[in-house]
Amino acid sequence: MASAACPSCGTRLNFRGAPKLGARLTCPACGTRLEVLGATPIELDWAFDGPIQEQVDPVTEGVDEFDVDDGLAKY
Repeated sequence: MASAACPSCGTRLNFRGAPKLGARLTCPACGTRLEVLGATPIELDWAFDGPIQEQVDPVTEGVDEFDVDDGLAKY
């Protein structure tokens, strides 16, 4: 029987068969929405509805101006 740990709470999730890549499930212990990222071995991660926005580095991406307030850059 295949198994993998929930990345949020560490509970072992058991699978009867091999889960399909991209399959989404919910951890029965903590309720976190998970997605299957790898099949051999099974790799689980948090499921997101859309793509994650990449952060822009103002130094390497050529952003000319940004405000600094309370230590956080805003561009």
